[in-house]
Amino acid sequence: MANEGDSIMDITQAHNIDLECACEGSLACSTCHVIVEPKYYKKLEEPSDEENDMLDLAFGLTET
Repeated sequence: MANEGDSIMDITQAHNIDLECACEGSLACSTCHVIVEPKYYKKLEEPSDEENDMLDLAFGLTET
């Protein structure tokens, strides 16, 4: 279960999902990025400029 406002990092850690999260949520890396199904991706807010800058460094980046 997740709550509105929880980050991907918070959710994965609460559910023991193996995701690196090297910067501990400070937006200093891209190790916790995930690919989201399009139907859910459309429900998310647009990424901030800072998030987009980090995503440019992510391995295997997709549209969602």
